[in-house]
Amino acid sequence: MQFFQGHTYYIQKTFNESFADTPEGDECTLETIRAAIDNMIASNDTIFREILSNVPEKQKELLYAIAHGEAERITSADFIKRHNLTSASSVQSAAKKLLEKDLITEINKVFSVTDRLFAMWINKLYGEKIRFLMSLLGIM
Repeated sequence: MQFFQGHTYYIQKTFNESFADTPEGDECTLETIRAAIDNMIASNDTIFREILSNVPEKQKELLYAIAHGEAERITSADFIKRHNLTSASSVQSAAKKLLEKDLITEINKVFSVTDRLFAMWINKLYGEKIRFLMSLLGIM
């Protein structure tokens, strides 16, 4: 399941909930699977808000930028400008702290949010707001 990039816990939970929500004799549909994912995101809302409330603003900005998917060259001028970040040094410092907190993962210089459901929650909650602000700033 591409949504979770191989994280088996969420894959199993999604299919388990989808199976439970599919009436006997019916086929599980993509809509049922999407509803199961939406339910998992909603049921973790309080936990995710708590996590985010303990993250300083500069780290949040980088977390939002990385939450769109996998991010490479996060200290490059292009990445910093595209995501309206402050500077390469502040990105480097924020990345170090987010890595220490295990909120992001770095594999072969590619960064991603460690918890894929958390990344989906960030995009669902803040994605449109972030895209709107970036378009106002002429970044997208």
